[in-house]
Order: sequence, then structure tokens, then C-alpha cells
Amino acid sequence: MSQEVEIDYFRSVAGLEITRWGTFKVNDDTMQTTVPWLFAGGDAATGPDSIILSIATGRRAAAGIDKFFNPPNGSADHTKLDTMLKMRKIIDALGCVHESEWSTDLAGDPRAQMPAIPPHNRINNMDEVEKGFDEKTALYEASRCMRCYRIIMTV
Repeated sequence: MSQEVEIDYFRSVAGLEITRWGTFKVNDDTMQTTVPWLFAGGDAATGPDSIILSIATGRRAAAGIDKFFNPPNGSADHTKLDTMLKMRKIIDALGCVHESEWSTDLAGDPRAQMPAIPPHNRINNMDEVEKGFDEKTALYEASRCMRCYRIIMTV
């Protein structure tokens, strides 16, 4: 997340357009690149951004991939594609998430409050406002963030 994309490898792929920002040119609805069988999401499609946007582009890519392999032929209504179930099938097949990690509740632990210098002490100085977390709190916050993907798996 929000790391530099290793785009140079893909510059030799015939037909693959890369934007001036070093991201893949994609269809915003399907996340399909200019190479029909290649889809992109997250930082590779949008540049550095939030995990929420990365998850959203991943969901759109999953729907786009499904449409690519199962084109509408009159018998399937892809406008009402249930992305969540499709994504679960893919994740189950990959085996990258244990069933005990499926979440049924969006509520989680609240974020830790960042220690900061009180506003009246900030006047007329250039001191850092946020003091940062102690090691224990920082490790806890980091472990919380690594579970953001649970949002997409909520029942």
C-alpha cells in the first residue's frame, strides 16, 4: 500500500498504456487495462492513496474480471453482479484467508488517540504537534491496520 509501483517491468507489454503518473491506464468501471486480459487496481491504477480506495478498485476489478470471463449473453444480468460472493469464492480458492478470519461485524477496536501538544502550547513555535505513539501502541495500531481487508469480507 502506498508504495512505489514497479511499473518498469510492464513497459515491454505490447498494448499496455502507462499514464504520465506511472500508473496503468484503466477503465474506471472495470479496472481493465488497455490489454484486454490484464486488470489493475490499488496504487498501480490510482497512484498512492488509501486502503479503502484500493479495496474499492479491487472489488471493481473482480467484477470486471468476472464480466470478462462470463460475458453477458442475455441470460445473466451483470448489472446486479454480487461482487462480495464472487470475491469470497476467489479468496476461498486461493486459501489466503482462514475461515476464522471472516468477519461478521464492522465494529472493531477504536483507534488509539495520537498524543499531541495542546493548542495553547503550539503558538509561536515550530515544535512537532503530534508526539507519536509509544512502541506498544504503535505495534497495536499497525496490527489493526493489517486487518483492514476484513471490511470487504463482512457478511
